[in-house]
Amino acid sequence: MIAAMRQIVFFVPEKEKKLFLRKLQSLGIVDVDWQSLPTRNQTLLQKQEELLALWKKIRKFRNQKQNLPRIKLVASFLLLHEFLSKEWDTYEKLLKALSELQEERKEAALWKNTDPEKYFSLARHGLYLFLYSGSYRFFKKYRFDKIKTLLIRREKDHVYFLVFSEEKNPPKIPFVLHRFPSRSLAEIENDIVFLEEKIKEKEALFAYVSQQEELLARSLAALHNQTQRELTLAKMQHVLENRVIILRGYFPKEKEQSIREFCAQNEFAYAILPASKDAPVLLKNPPPLGLFENITRLFSLPSYQEVDPTPFFAPFFTVFFGLALADAGYGLLLIIASLVLLRHKDWKTIGKLGFILGSATLVAGILLNSFFGKNLFTLGSQAGIFPHGEKIALFAAYTVQGKTVYPALSLALLLGVLQISVALFLQAFNEAHRKGLAFSIRPISFFIILLSLFVLATHSRFLSLGLDPELTVGPWRVGYWLSSIPADLAYFLFGVALLAFLFFHNPSQSILKRPLAALWELYQLATGFLGDFLSYIRLFALALSGGLLGNAFNQIAFMLQESPVWGVSLSVLVLVVGHALNFALSLLGAVVHPLRLTFVEFYKNLGFHGGGRAYEPFRRISYPITQE
Repeated sequence: MIAAMRQIVFFVPEKEKKLFLRKLQSLGIVDVDWQSLPTRNQTLLQKQEELLALWKKIRKFRNQKQNLPRIKLVASFLLLHEFLSKEWDTYEKLLKALSELQEERKEAALWKNTDPEKYFSLARHGLYLFLYSGSYRFFKKYRFDKIKTLLIRREKDHVYFLVFSEEKNPPKIPFVLHRFPSRSLAEIENDIVFLEEKIKEKEALFAYVSQQEELLARSLAALHNQTQRELTLAKMQHVLENRVIILRGYFPKEKEQSIREFCAQNEFAYAILPASKDAPVLLKNPPPLGLFENITRLFSLPSYQEVDPTPFFAPFFTVFFGLALADAGYGLLLIIASLVLLRHKDWKTIGKLGFILGSATLVAGILLNSFFGKNLFTLGSQAGIFPHGEKIALFAAYTVQGKTVYPALSLALLLGVLQISVALFLQAFNEAHRKGLAFSIRPISFFIILLSLFVLATHSRFLSLGLDPELTVGPWRVGYWLSSIPADLAYFLFGVALLAFLFFHNPSQSILKRPLAALWELYQLATGFLGDFLSYIRLFALALSGGLLGNAFNQIAFMLQESPVWGVSLSVLVLVVGHALNFALSLLGAVVHPLRLTFVEFYKNLGFHGGGRAYEPFRRISYPITQE
């Protein structure tokens, strides 16, 4: 859900503005929008980000213990930033120079101990040498004509040879030309040793600096806090001949008492107003729904006036992921990997989310009767690891009169109808909240039209597509539920909903123009729904393809096991490599396609606008480097 916000306006005497900003920053509750700041103010934020990025680079040298210098670091963050930036720039130049010398050493090594001075002496007398390399077979076949060559080294099928010429420019032949070194190999080696010593000195300096964490943290925090104050100062408005300044901000409604106490203690004049439509967004969902907020942010935060889609798509996303991967063995692998990630502080959130998704995959694999591509339970003539799983593997494929039935296909389509229905109701809520109750009639009427059509299709066994009173999805008697609604009631609901859609699809239009425009929009919605509905088949397709590929690797491995030479070893290798590949591909599909169903099908039917700005309070921090 989106936390309720309040807008606050401060009225502060101009002479007290700096003291006011320090106290407001210490409070750490009020959000000030910096998105519209001039470029000159944005450079302050950029400088802060550069310093934080520089510190992260230096931290990797922290564990170095040998030959650390002892220098006195300045406490001023500006001087410290200038010092570290200069030293890091020098370090990068040294690394680049070392890389260039190493390349030069490779070229010089081709000439071994050749003295460059002799080469230049020959050049002064009109004889030029060029070193080429290439395939030995091609070298033997190539016709050099008048070009004089000398083979100097052969390495298997690769050769190095000299070309003698009276021209300054090398001849154009289909071989690799190597640059003649300007210095001897020994001189280059000496320069490399010198640069390596300089690089070690810089790394030792960074190791010492990174261990002065308290000083660095204070400097970074001071820069962060001062930057925020200056940016906030730029947002203030001056009134009453510049004697009073006005600052607007937002805070969560639950913090109102703290705001009032703060203003009373410091005798600040203020006014608390309802939040505007541009208020920042703070997502507050209980665990484990809060873990899915990062998925919401991948696309966009909802605007303040919208409903938070996180708690509504999170259950569907979990089920979709499990159904797309749908293998109990792969689910166990995900759970184990997630438990390992939970032990690392920086990966706990991913570990928790992975545990939920892995558990969903494990359950889906049991329900669809799959364990590393093999049947988990014995069903009918299909042998499995465990006997009698008819009451557990509820959505496993089975055979009737020689035809294979896939309940998972019907399950995927049913889930699609449910998610689109939820999206339509959320759209109705959003439109009623943003524009008025009349605008919520359109999605509700479209939902009733769809429901009525499903009921009527069930009663009439429409085109023998399987939508009939006997339709079941696993243990669920979907056809019976739909057919229990009388056909006459469905006709009545369809007529009422159609009239409501024709005249209330867009209340902002003239009532005489609405029916004609509504017919075109209804056509678009109907065809769009059909496309969205069929998109959910991809969940079944992913589960089927992953299971078939896993089963194929199993069969290949068992065939190799019968080989008299290295049979068991080859079988194990195929199982490990094959299932690793299948797991990686299936995992990618299980992430990408549920995301697509969420951000395309669900968000489209939800009427999602997005574009919300995250709530970022103006607050003082002490150690920004620890908040990574």
